[in-house]
Amino acid sequence: MNINHMRAFVTVVELGSFNEAAKRLAVSQPAITQRIQSLDEHFKTKLLQRDAGGVHLTSQGQIVYDQFLSILKKWDNLESQLLGGNLTGKLTVGASTIPSEYFLPKYIKNFMDIYKEVEIHIRIAGSKEVFHWLLNGAVDLIVTGKPEDHPRLISKPILEEELKIVVPINDDRFPETVKLADLTECDWVIRESNSGTRLAWEQELKKNGVDPKSLKIAGHMGSTEAIIASVEAGIGISVISSLAAEQAARYGRVKVLEIDDFIIRRNFYISTLKDYESNPLVAKFISYLTHEMVHQ
Repeated sequence: MNINHMRAFVTVVELGSFNEAAKRLAVSQPAITQRIQSLDEHFKTKLLQRDAGGVHLTSQGQIVYDQFLSILKKWDNLESQLLGGNLTGKLTVGASTIPSEYFLPKYIKNFMDIYKEVEIHIRIAGSKEVFHWLLNGAVDLIVTGKPEDHPRLISKPILEEELKIVVPINDDRFPETVKLADLTECDWVIRESNSGTRLAWEQELKKNGVDPKSLKIAGHMGSTEAIIASVEAGIGISVISSLAAEQAARYGRVKVLEIDDFIIRRNFYISTLKDYESNPLVAKFISYLTHEMVHQ
């Protein structure tokens, strides 16, 4: 029995969706469907029923689900015993701005508290540069807002968030909720061209009929902190990660706007080379970060 088939089945049941299970496991939906069909064929019975209300276990499926949970728990415990306590070595993590500043440090510290003989270094740059570091072997894995489509790469989503519009704290031109059209004539401060935040923002603008090139750009900045400082100084408005926006608003540096019927969601991903999958330290860190962030 394939452990990936078991994990796919349990994930579908827990999330109630083939599509969401595919996202969680970073595989295609057809791959999830194929794994479930293989289980149906193996057990010679239908394990799941799909209807308008979602995905439901059959009576036989419930038996299989309970057993799979027990098997997976034992498997995870076995991995922890053989790969966990004795982990040693150095791990170099490449990260784009938002992960490196707003959530990675906490998880890296917790990981090193558990595995005290592991040393972790972080290298920070834009998503494109970080990706090239990975291809060139300069880092062991990367955490970015956009996975690259490359045959040597594997990626898993670890966190979904929204992008937010921020304006100077005393800017009274806008109510807290605005329409996208209200912002197109404003001066904008934006990230550099290889930023995942900028790419996500531009894609959504195009979907809503706005040419990003039509915006009035007051400045390009190389980091989220530089963006916040520029907005705070009144140079322009901007779009940034909700993680950064909420923190800056909490400290009274900027004001966060909501846009009617316009929500920009994006995922952060952890990626490594397929060649590195068998490295115990890389595998354990990916497993740890994926589990901790999905269940936070």
